[in-house]
Amino acid sequence: MTSSISGANQPTTRLRSPLLVPLSLVNLSISPLLVCADRADDIRRAIQGREEEEVRRELRTAAMGFWVTTLIFLLAGVVGSLLSLLCCNRGPSTNLFHLTLVITATVCCWMMWAIVYLAQMKPLINPILSGE
Repeated sequence: MTSSISGANQPTTRLRSPLLVPLSLVNLSISPLLVCADRADDIRRAIQGREEEEVRRELRTAAMGFWVTTLIFLLAGVVGSLLSLLCCNRGPSTNLFHLTLVITATVCCWMMWAIVYLAQMKPLINPILSGE
């Protein structure tokens, strides 16, 4: 069955559901051949809404990753502090020194991780793309 743009041999069935239109065809210039002009805007809005939802989901996942890893560092600090008190019990002065070392090491490791993690979310230096 052949179809022409002038409308003489246009197919009688048209796609009505935005889910049946491939995403790659919506932004191409041939989309009016497949979809009614009034439905093309509806499909584009539905796709943009889906993209916004995916961005929100990714941001929630990123925030969850930050807090989960922070909790892991906190638990590692507590476990390290308890182990230093139980395994290296040599008096109050030495225990305080060991506890200070473990807490300082945990906080420094967490800060290093957090700075690197957060720097990836909003980089200060962006690559300059050549306009080819």
